[in-house]
Amino acid sequence: MDMNDNVFAAVEQLQSEIDRLDADISSRLSGLLSEIRSQFEVQAQKYLRMGRAQADAIVHSAEIIIELEETKDRLQKSQRQAESATL
Repeated sequence: MDMNDNVFAAVEQLQSEIDRLDADISSRLSGLLSEIRSQFEVQAQKYLRMGRAQADAIVHSAEIIIELEETKDRLQKSQRQAESATL
């Protein structure tokens, strides 16, 4: 069970307790709880998108590093060839 599941379980438990209260209080608290649930879902989606973006950035960085290493190898090879040609 991850954090999201724990939060949603707690919210559902709280809703169950709210349902047992006076109708007016229950209605107001249910509205507030619904707003909290909505805000949590928005934040959870935001963090999921951020995690994906970070993963994409890491992959992109690795690709750039590989390209730089390949370029370095080619330059070193060219330098060795140029040095050999002048001898």
